[in-house]
Amino acid sequence: MSPSISNAPTDTCLDVPDWSDSYGDGCNWYDDWYRGLKRLKKGTKTHDHDDDDDDVPYYYDDACDYFANYTGTYGLGVNDACCICGGGTGEEGFTVPSATPSISSSPSKSSPPSTAPSVSAAPSISSAPSISPTEFCLDVPDWTDSSGDGCNWYDDWYRGLKHLKKGTRHDDDNYNYDDDYYYDDACEHWANHTGTYGLGVNDACCICGGGTGEEGFSMPSGTPSISSAPSVSPSLSAAPSVQCFNIPDWTDMFGDSCDFYTSKHSCQQFATAIGVDNMGPLEACCGCGGGVTEAPSPSPSSLPSISFLPTSGSPNSVKVEVNLELPVDSTEEEIDKAKDLLEEAIRNQPRFQGKDVEVKITVIVNDRRNLKMNSLKNIGRSVTFLVEIISKANVESLTTPENLNDLTVAFEQEAANAGIEIRATMQVFVVPESPNPCRGVTCGGHGVCRVISSTEITCVCENTFEAVIGKKSRPTCICPKNTVLMANVNRCISITDTPSKSPSFPPTMKPTVSPTGEIDERCMDSTLKMKIEINGEKRVKQCEWVARKEDVTITAKRCTIPSVASHCPVSCKDYMSDCIVDSEARFKVSVNQDDTTKTVLRYCAWAARKPDERCFYDGVGVTCRKSCANLA
Repeated sequence: MSPSISNAPTDTCLDVPDWSDSYGDGCNWYDDWYRGLKRLKKGTKTHDHDDDDDDVPYYYDDACDYFANYTGTYGLGVNDACCICGGGTGEEGFTVPSATPSISSSPSKSSPPSTAPSVSAAPSISSAPSISPTEFCLDVPDWTDSSGDGCNWYDDWYRGLKHLKKGTRHDDDNYNYDDDYYYDDACEHWANHTGTYGLGVNDACCICGGGTGEEGFSMPSGTPSISSAPSVSPSLSAAPSVQCFNIPDWTDMFGDSCDFYTSKHSCQQFATAIGVDNMGPLEACCGCGGGVTEAPSPSPSSLPSISFLPTSGSPNSVKVEVNLELPVDSTEEEIDKAKDLLEEAIRNQPRFQGKDVEVKITVIVNDRRNLKMNSLKNIGRSVTFLVEIISKANVESLTTPENLNDLTVAFEQEAANAGIEIRATMQVFVVPESPNPCRGVTCGGHGVCRVISSTEITCVCENTFEAVIGKKSRPTCICPKNTVLMANVNRCISITDTPSKSPSFPPTMKPTVSPTGEIDERCMDSTLKMKIEINGEKRVKQCEWVARKEDVTITAKRCTIPSVASHCPVSCKDYMSDCIVDSEARFKVSVNQDDTTKTVLRYCAWAARKPDERCFYDGVGVTCRKSCANLA
């Protein structure tokens, strides 16, 4: 079984910049695969592969596993380069690995949060779904739903393998379903199809938020009833639950808002889909355990809610914005009276005495019939007014219980005296006074941002890099003057050093077929033209271009262009720790098709699929050195 993604991932995960696999596909291709958008075999996307690529399975089990060995840019595989496959980088940036990266296993999908009670050994009660499930979760043994499908069917759905309508899996003509078989969420769609032991999928399967803890599943006797809260859990008090607010206007890297994560249980699957303000769903969305939360007052209240948000401006200024909802049949006189009472209650606050107070009140009317239908449980849908007090003065002092009581009691009393029907909920939350000054500072990918004081930050740079003030007056890490970045070892080297005249790795001898002392031809530069990108433009170059000028500065710059060093290991000998590697570049090769010779663009993965034939095309053997290594 593949390891699960950690329930507490790093704050930020970034895909390795400009990485692509040996097909030329970047991390977004694998992101799309897991989002259920890509079901075709990889070769049919945009590449000009031969028709004989049909040996690639149409429904491969797992994109990360299946293409793990298709090493791409920087010598990295998808499991090292892409967040969706368990790789990527933290907010410190990308550190190029050693020449031979280890290939990690593809991550399995963690259990998504569930809004239904689970049958775990000791569940906790929370108003928001937890993103930290029990350390050990087991699907209820031998459970199947009313269609005969077990938890593995739902596991497969979330892995992007099952998107056919459920009825077509069985040899039963009685299954009649609409053609809209791409239902939004398997767990929600089939939640009411109760199966074995009287359990639904949200109770029985870990992937849907159910399952059992490490103590195991106790078989119920007779016909079990599923209570809203298991007996082993504490009972809920009458106090209101913690309120949670999604981060306003947040979307992930795909443009999806928190609505996507609330309805699709995709918090863990797309935990690394960093979006607006460099936040992922685990930070931004209540459905994933994020958002802005603050405990309410100890007892329920029908008083206005107050939140305190710092703003710039005078320390003695206070801005109060109120949304006041009243019954639809309220008279103009009643509305004006309510506004006057609320403004007076705010201005008379002892905490606001001597301050410049600005009050803005917006009145919204509601249908009185709704007021009678809604209970206290759903009071948030009925009459509500929200008071937001924004002050730079002393945020902590403004949020004291005494201050809240002063305001709400005064307003409640005045409203009651005026005979005005107003109901509301009490909500209190505090937004931090200032954001993290290091947010978004990557230090060029070669260091870590550190806060020195409330007004100053710096970058602690890796060895050989130095900290400077970069764009937008932000610190960053760069190579010092007269040095260039050596990509394969992620350090700066002097461009004034005289290169060695001898190879940086010993020549490899061809076994038996080569005379003693002959250098293995696999250690030659490729003789084929490579297609690379220079300053954003696609160019076709040969290895002679890399070392054409007797200038180590130019050679250094050209060898650090992605894919060049692996294509020209002799010309770039100071940048390669091993010669027997496949070129990472896309190269031009002449092939025979239909009794004619055609020049096509290929990667070494193409040669690796049929090495006995393709390694003997002109130039392929010295280009795809690793894939063709065992051929005489």
